Amino acid sequence: MSVKSNYFKLDKEQFNTYLERLKSSDNTLSIQNGKYFYSPSFDITNMILSLNKKIAEFDYLINSFTSFAKRQIIQSFLIEEIESTNKIESIISTRHDIFSIINNASISNDKRIISIANSYKELLFTKGCKINSLNDIRNTYDVILKNAIIKKELPDGKLFRKGVVFVSNGLKIIHSGSYPEEEIIKEMNEFIQLYNSNIDTITKMILCHFIFENTHPFYDGNGRVGRYLFSNGLFLETKSYFSFLISSSFDQEKKKYYKAFKEANDKYEFGCLNNYVEIIIDILITQINSTIARLKEYIKEISCITIPFKLSNSEKRIYKILKEATILSRFGLSNTELIEETNISKRTVITTLNKFKERKLLVETKIGKYKFYKFQK
Repeated sequence: MSVKSNYFKLDKEQFNTYLERLKSSDNTLSIQNGKYFYSPSFDITNMILSLNKKIAEFDYLINSFTSFAKRQIIQSFLIEEIESTNKIESIISTRHDIFSIINNASISNDKRIISIANSYKELLFTKGCKINSLNDIRNTYDVILKNAIIKKELPDGKLFRKGVVFVSNGLKIIHSGSYPEEEIIKEMNEFIQLYNSNIDTITKMILCHFIFENTHPFYDGNGRVGRYLFSNGLFLETKSYFSFLISSSFDQEKKKYYKAFKEANDKYEFGCLNNYVEIIIDILITQINSTIARLKEYIKEISCITIPFKLSNSEKRIYKILKEATILSRFGLSNTELIEETNISKRTVITTLNKFKERKLLVETKIGKYKFYKFQK
């Protein structure tokens, strides 16, 4: 429940008592040097429990797939995540381009796509990186946005920006970032402290995301870096691949996402971030529910692909993995990958692929110098 709803429901004395009780609770966290606060409620606690149960179910389903299928699912998450974080910033990037970059199949000319795609790919392999200092934040910015920010928008302070920045919706200023750089440094130190605290992972990543985006430490690229840091922190502590669905969650519920920040800065919320936290958790629950449903559908769709003729044992192994690739990989598998995944000779793989092609069962896609195959659906 928002503070605002109580402001208009209670009389002045009752409201002041209510607000003071929230602020003075033993569990209340002061945010951004006291400008905001968060006081865990029963409803929020239940929402977090529900989300954590959903994450456990999500992880169970992911781990029920074969190692090949699991890799394909995670890759599809990465592609969607990168596409979504670019889309939020109005950067046009196709799934074909992103697939090419993370598979080293070809090189895109768009440096904005290359840097962010390689960053998420690296995160997957490193299982998350520690953010222990201001330099770690700046280094993350430099890696993610390497060659992607125009010169005049690059940080001009010691680590962050030293100038004023305003966020506009095209008609009016809707937010001004913290200023001067000394204030940014204070708030980023608070971000680091919270990022490495022992409180509930979901809660602290949501609050850290607010601090980062509200502080707006850079002239440009704050959204991309902030969402990446959210994914990184979640993956670092949970190792759940749900961590790669943060940007896509926000993209799917963009209006709600922006509403969360707007509500947080509503004067009638009096700096309380409870409503912001509730909205973000609700967005994440919506996304994980739809993803769980999608994983269950994958299992069903894979079982529905059939071939109306007999296969040898080797052909059955190729057929099985191509079924998974058809549903789980955007472009299927190359013959090289088929050889590696099945441990079957190149000759047998090519012969089997030709057999399927002759019967018009396959879709062939060329990406760079590679050809990828999957079954017609």
